[in-house]
Amino acid sequence: MTIKEKKAELDELPVYNLAIPNKEVDESFYAYLLGAYTNKTAGTVQPLSKKMLNYIFKSDEVNLRKSLESLLANIPYSLHQKIEDKNEAYYHILFLSWMKLMGFDIQGEIQTFKGRIDAILKQNDEVVIIEIKYSANKSIDKLLNEAINQIKEKEYYKPYQDKNITLLAIAFREKEVGCKIKQI
Repeated sequence: MTIKEKKAELDELPVYNLAIPNKEVDESFYAYLLGAYTNKTAGTVQPLSKKMLNYIFKSDEVNLRKSLESLLANIPYSLHQKIEDKNEAYYHILFLSWMKLMGFDIQGEIQTFKGRIDAILKQNDEVVIIEIKYSANKSIDKLLNEAINQIKEKEYYKPYQDKNITLLAIAFREKEVGCKIKQI
């Protein structure tokens, strides 16, 4: 970290604004933070992020699901149970946090002319449009189909037609997770 700004008032302790100096430090910091959050070592986080990105672009739903299950399984029971009213926002925040902490260039809540995209992941000429669903009652398969259909019906892909587009549906049901990948 570098000191971006120091504010000092008379008779008070100084207040520092910190910044991350470059991309390498940023990626390392987030890998370490995710490692602490998931009880994984920082050294295992970066290989996991590379594998997950590879799974997405190769449409490997099975291994992507296993990776997400691994992250979800590392949330201690006591923390998971403290949130009594779990909803889609809870899982949306988890997913976006994991992806950001793993160093992905991800943005959440992108407004379009027909709705709001849950997340966009960018990698060079690749764009992954992500829709996240949660239900305590519906099956994972039903949620995944709803997510893919929503992306298509609301044409979330239109602003990115000059890129290679992948659709990614993520569905949660308590401690269960599923994913569906479609290439356009």
